[in-house]
Amino acid sequence: MVVGCVFYLSFNYSKFSVNENMRSGNKKSQLSVYLEAQCGDSTHFLLSQLKPFWLEFIQSERIDFEIIPFGKARCVPVVDDFKRRMGKNFFRCVCQHGPEECLLNQLMNCVIDELYVPERYFPILFCLQGKMSQEEGVRDCLLPSRELPIQRLINCGSTIQGRRLLAQAGDKTASLNPKLSFVPWILVDGVRSVDALYNLKEVLCAKLIPSPRQCNAI
Repeated sequence: MVVGCVFYLSFNYSKFSVNENMRSGNKKSQLSVYLEAQCGDSTHFLLSQLKPFWLEFIQSERIDFEIIPFGKARCVPVVDDFKRRMGKNFFRCVCQHGPEECLLNQLMNCVIDELYVPERYFPILFCLQGKMSQEEGVRDCLLPSRELPIQRLINCGSTIQGRRLLAQAGDKTASLNPKLSFVPWILVDGVRSVDALYNLKEVLCAKLIPSPRQCNAI
């Protein structure tokens, strides 16, 4: 039995870039990937398909990327009188591969929320995917950088702030139609694509009209 195993990434292109694409008649596509930090299928797709594709197409400005780290997790609000008086939303989250996956999913969502710019957070997400623990992720993916707000990211990833962000990713995942039944769940222009799991470049190049030069090597 194959059990499919998100980070929320969103490219925000400059007004100039969007207008250039509109004037030239270049069609853009949307790629949305719903995944989990410790899911083997998610890790394989992210590192063998998405990472090389992103590195090759980052300059094309023809694709909006979105990654949502949640997958088959569950987050439920924790409500009591104290929390209600505090006016804050608290959540209890359970992830498919255990507590460490929740911590990694939370950290991924914190990285996306904090860094905002894909060129900054994509490399970190590629590094975090598949780690055995949040501690390993912090050691290997955050500490080597001198530019990251490391302590703020660590605090976010292990506290209620990270759980709120994970719950928000859960709301986005729950809104899928049809519902997510496998992870990674990949949407191309809003429609699930099984083929993209195995040949992302071919699927997206078929959507890009006219084809950018990066598609010529297929």
